[in-house]
Amino acid sequence: VYAITHEYGHMLQNMLIAKRFKTDGWTPDNDEQFRDKDGVRKFMQDYDYYTPALRKKIADIDYKWYNDRRNEVIDTCRKEIIAIAKKNNKKFKLKENISKYGGKNTASGRAEFFAEVFANSQLGAPNELGIAMQQWLKQKGLVQNE
Repeated sequence: VYAITHEYGHMLQNMLIAKRFKTDGWTPDNDEQFRDKDGVRKFMQDYDYYTPALRKKIADIDYKWYNDRRNEVIDTCRKEIIAIAKKNNKKFKLKENISKYGGKNTASGRAEFFAEVFANSQLGAPNELGIAMQQWLKQKGLVQNE
């Protein structure tokens, strides 16, 4: 049940990311409209081979529009939920309420934060972040029935 609820948290955040894309002009019928293929071509002019590091750099260039918006949504959600937890408890400590993985300040850690906190908010007795998530979900109008 935990794994499914955790993955549901990822789906919920992905819905918020897609909403941001649409707000900024993205459409499902042209889902690659903001890729930067010209930027990739310019970057690749200096290379005649591929390495894993180059592939990552190419993806970073090609999907910059998408990654910037995705990261902004992820970071905003994280900051808002932590702010609620801190408002609820002035002595709140992030490390005491999240796993090492979900608490890492890396792209993957920030993405896992939301899913972990969502699962915590829905299963058993929520910790301070789980309670903050419940409040955040209400503030955002993402709770239909209580």
